[in-house]
Order: sequence, then structure tokens, then C-alpha cells
Amino acid sequence: MGKNPHNIVDLFDELFSGLIDFNVMADQYHCECSTFPPTNLIMRKNKDLVFEFALVGYPQENIHVEYLGDHMTLNVGSPEKKVLDEGDIRIQKGIKSAKIQNRYYVPNDKYDTDNVKASWKDGLLTIEIPSREPKEAKIVTIQKV
Repeated sequence: MGKNPHNIVDLFDELFSGLIDFNVMADQYHCECSTFPPTNLIMRKNKDLVFEFALVGYPQENIHVEYLGDHMTLNVGSPEKKVLDEGDIRIQKGIKSAKIQNRYYVPNDKYDTDNVKASWKDGLLTIEIPSREPKEAKIVTIQKV
């Protein structure tokens, strides 16, 4: 039986059928970390991964990114504490200033971690990880014994 154009479930199925399954993507590139710092994860059309980390207030020299196996680790030291002038009162403190150590799953067989590019501008750390060319399946010859 065909889909009913007046059935709301069928309309939603049709509307969202071409979209990426973001739950699968989130599971595949999950983070073993807290929700800080604010992070964007982008997969480009060519399958390259781009991480964007909002690290305003953290000095660039306190930021370290490393790869081990299938994981990328972001280590960020604490920013310098802002000291108030004598007589000043802090009314609200809403900007977080803590050490960060987050691990992200980046499968080494799918991404070329030897050719990563990182840039820093206005407190935004961008890490671009190129995808690897898919390997062709190896055919195994079975010999008679």
C-alpha cells in the first residue's frame, strides 16, 4: 500500500528521509568528556572532520592536542586568574576557567592523523582532520591442500 500524503507520520518520514542520522554520527565520533568547552563537530562532503573549540580566555600556549591510537586528546591548562582591583566586587561569574582534558574518538583507519591542520583565531581552535582514502578489499586466494 502506498504512502498517504495526509498521514503526518508519512509526511515526517518523507521530510527527514534524506538527512544524516545524527545519533549514529554522535555515537561514532563520541567524546569521553564533559560538555565544556563548547564544541562544533563538522563532517565535510569529502568526509574530512573539523572540530571547533571555543576557548576564549585561554592562552594558545596552554593548549595541546595529541593523537594516540584512535583517540584525539585536547588538553588545556587553566587560564590566568583575573584579579579584581581593590574595592571592585564581582557581581556575577559566568565564564568558566578550568583545566580541560577531553578525548574524542577519531578512527585512525578512517582519518589521516599525520596530516592534521590546526589554527587559532579569536579564541576559536579549529582542528581539521583529513579522511583517508578507503582501502580496497584484499582478495585472499584459497589453495587446495
